[in-house]
Amino acid sequence: MKRVFMGGHCETMDCLANLTTGGNFVIFVAQEDVILIGSVMSGKMIATGAIANDGFIDMDMFIATQPEACTYGIINAIHTTAWWNTTPAGVGFNGNNSTVMFPKDHGITLKEGEVLYLNMQARNDTAGMIRMTCDLGFFYVKGKATG
Repeated sequence: MKRVFMGGHCETMDCLANLTTGGNFVIFVAQEDVILIGSVMSGKMIATGAIANDGFIDMDMFIATQPEACTYGIINAIHTTAWWNTTPAGVGFNGNNSTVMFPKDHGITLKEGEVLYLNMQARNDTAGMIRMTCDLGFFYVKGKATG
C-alpha cells in the first residue's frame, strides 16, 4: 500500500465594483514524480463594503495543470453565484463545494518540476467590493503512473 500525502492551500482575491477580475496562483510544485489522486475545494464570497441596491456576483475557481483558465488540464472546479433585488425583493445564493477522487491505480501524473495552479475568476456587478476565498486540499502518492 502506498502512503498518501496531502497538500492544502487557501487563496483570497478581491473583486472591485462593476469589474471582472481573475488570478492564477501556484499551489504546488512537484519535487519528484507524483500521482495526483484527488482534490477537495470550497469557495465562498463576502461583501466587504456597501453593495447598494441590486447586484449579481459570479465566481469560478479551478484546480488545473495549466496557468490559465481553459478546459484543458482542469482537475476540479466550482462555480458560485449570488444575486439580490430590492424591487421586487429577492435573493439567491449558490455556494459550492466539490470533491474529486480517482479510482485505485488511476490519477494525474505530475513530473518533477510540474505545477498545480488555482485559477480564480469573478464578475462583480455590484456597487461594492467582493472578497472571494477558495480553500482546497489535494492528495497524491509518490511514483510514476503505470500503463
